[in-house]
Amino acid sequence: EGRGRARERGAPEMPFTPPSPAQQLAAIGITRKGGLLSLEAYPKSVRNSDKEKEVLQRILTPDEESFQSIPTPDEDDWLGYRKVKDQTFAKYVKSKPKRAGTGTKIYLLPISETEDLTNFPPKGALRKIVSAFFGLEVEMLEAVSITCLGGIGSRREEDDRSTWTQYNAQDILSALGRRKPRDAHTLCAFTMHDIYKKGFNFLFGLARLRSGVGIFSFHRQDPASPSCEFWNGGTERQPVDDALLLRRAAATLCHEISHTFGLKHCTFFRCLMQGSNSLGESESRGLALCPVCLRKLTWNLGISPADRYFKLLRAFEARPSAFGTAAAWIRRRISLARLEEKAFPPSRVGGSGEKERKRANIKDGPSKPKNKNRNLGRPRARVDA
Repeated sequence: EGRGRARERGAPEMPFTPPSPAQQLAAIGITRKGGLLSLEAYPKSVRNSDKEKEVLQRILTPDEESFQSIPTPDEDDWLGYRKVKDQTFAKYVKSKPKRAGTGTKIYLLPISETEDLTNFPPKGALRKIVSAFFGLEVEMLEAVSITCLGGIGSRREEDDRSTWTQYNAQDILSALGRRKPRDAHTLCAFTMHDIYKKGFNFLFGLARLRSGVGIFSFHRQDPASPSCEFWNGGTERQPVDDALLLRRAAATLCHEISHTFGLKHCTFFRCLMQGSNSLGESESRGLALCPVCLRKLTWNLGISPADRYFKLLRAFEARPSAFGTAAAWIRRRISLARLEEKAFPPSRVGGSGEKERKRANIKDGPSKPKNKNRNLGRPRARVDA
């Protein structure tokens, strides 16, 4: 599943009840007294180190300013009309998600009908953000065309300003599966084309949890696109638009790739891994993982959450116009958690061996869009997955 789908017409109302603080702590795997649960999933080097457990506990303990609770959703919001199953850290470990092995990479693939990628966000910046976010080597492949992928279904879409071609995201994922390099954990493509799948009138992105492939589109994130919820009113980008597009692209890309590590949509905090029905809803989430999703991802990768914060901070600080707010958020978390760089060695926290997998028999512990109607009032059913 991916972010930013539109609402299913006629879907039954399923009221979402925001979780209580006790439920949030239980989802993270922290007792009410602050102790860590689910330590049996970690290697012995972590379980036997009071220092490493203390640092991990400080990082995962939420503060209200950094990790806001999910408000009661509006009827058009992601959680306003659908029931999403909770995925706690304990449930995540039990699901036996695909884990990144030594030497595995993330590959990024631009899809474009020309070699000119000047309308795309800068590839180098995307690669560095993704590498810091996941702690893995990221390789940018040469661009390919939709025609080169072969067998991609399409249809025409229109609004009151223009018509354009949309491409079937599921067909693209199938094509990516045939192209996925042997040393890839994830192959994620990105494009300026609009994408959809059957029953949906558009998608921001789509990924397959087990097969490790994903696709996402910049089409509705570009401020100079009339299809964008926050369209700038013209056909050219304004001075601030390139930074906006880079931030939106990085958020969607990291969200989609996280799905390939087995993370499902978050229902515990405002978090990058929440689903969204619109660009406005996506923008309200920010770029941070909540403690539940942070614990899942860093356990899977076997990396230190502290080490990840420092690497991600450096990547964000290199692009302050796009990621200044995200960098400030990380600096605040580093201060509140009293972190020091290299708090403990990387590649030890999550473990990666079969012993930890067998041992982990874990139980669960105790702003509105300006053009919101642009994406919600169409005759064709707007569906979400």
